[in-house]
Amino acid sequence: MSTSPPFGFPAPGPGSGVNPFAPPPSGTRPRSRWGDVAWLDSLRVLADPEGEAVARALKPFGTAPTRAAFGAFRAGRRTFPAGTPEVLLDFARREFGYADHDGFATLPAWADHDRIRRGQEVFMTTAIPAVLVMLCKSLPEGYAAPSMARILNLSGDLQKYPQHRLMGTLQLLLNVSSPGSFDPGGPGIVSGLEMRLLHAGVRANVAPAVMGEAGLAAFRGRYGEPINQEDMIGTILGFSMLVVDGLKLLGLDWTDEQAEDYYHLWSVFAHLMGVRTPATPADGNAMPTTLDEARTFYAAYHRHYVGATDFSGDFRARSMAANPDGVQLADAHIRMLNLYVPKFLQLVLDDQIPRAYMHRLIGDAATSRIGIQPGKAVHELERVLVTLPTFLEEVVGHTTRSVHITLAELLFGALVKDTFPKGVVFPTPASVADLRELTLHGD
Repeated sequence: MSTSPPFGFPAPGPGSGVNPFAPPPSGTRPRSRWGDVAWLDSLRVLADPEGEAVARALKPFGTAPTRAAFGAFRAGRRTFPAGTPEVLLDFARREFGYADHDGFATLPAWADHDRIRRGQEVFMTTAIPAVLVMLCKSLPEGYAAPSMARILNLSGDLQKYPQHRLMGTLQLLLNVSSPGSFDPGGPGIVSGLEMRLLHAGVRANVAPAVMGEAGLAAFRGRYGEPINQEDMIGTILGFSMLVVDGLKLLGLDWTDEQAEDYYHLWSVFAHLMGVRTPATPADGNAMPTTLDEARTFYAAYHRHYVGATDFSGDFRARSMAANPDGVQLADAHIRMLNLYVPKFLQLVLDDQIPRAYMHRLIGDAATSRIGIQPGKAVHELERVLVTLPTFLEEVVGHTTRSVHITLAELLFGALVKDTFPKGVVFPTPASVADLRELTLHGD
């Protein structure tokens, strides 16, 4: 890769002539870096060189070491199995505080255990509508960014087996959001290591093989590094900020404190997953600090969304031309959502229920960008469908908090096991075949 970054801006650092981290000149109004497009562009040439070095070193071993280790951790083991490659052990010690006899350290110093617990509890006590928001808002909004859609579509299997991606996402949600998951050696910490190395393996091993040298260079020239720092922040906001804002659209407001605690939970996970921004201490929080800052970031992140912004003319063809991977993923996503609609409603309404929820949660412009047009009765359907999550919460809300959380864990756990009987482990991919294996079999 050339040392000169794309997008027409100078790279930060010595000799660049530009320091995007310097204070503003005297007499000017400070501007949040999270709305500074030039600074955000500089994040697109940054990924995770330490993680990628580990993924390359693990490539000759295939997925066996990480599959064995993460499977053991998921079963309750606290230490790596015998025979684990030293490069993986060194990475875990250096980046995750792993000790050979004590397992993993807890969390970065700035993480607040009480806020994490409260964030987990508020999610798990509103789990069904929160997952609905993720399915009909968080995931499909991201399809509108070609840099994200192209990487998600590398193996081509998510179009064929979209339900499998959903179950992998549910497993990750359980790993992060179940109370106690960030205790020493808990699944939340292990999932941070899994996701960091999964992304590193895609960058270092899979993308070069699938795209080829010229294709990868073209991708970098247009979008920056695959799964770069800005895209990782955008992904975390899909699991956090967009859930908070989507629940409001369904009439389920969290308090400001609950929303910020939930956001803090995902900021901690972002750190474990490898989100690092320049001028942030190695142990620091590199995410927007508050939900307001997150919304400032997300407004700027919209510059990456492409496609038609209304339903005029052949809007779908325009969106397909701008972002074919995103439109294909959205089509598969609608099919997957419709699997969970009762059969008699499918016969009457076809796939209009998932389309209506999606339209309610992301609006005209976002649905047109990914080639999805709501049905003619969309507004009538929305008026009915928007009341269901509130009704369910009122019914389940009469149970105690612990019962509510247990019911959610049992429901989501059962859904995952129905597709993946052994659960889901996220090994470090050495090839595109490994990504396909993960999609098909959950490991």
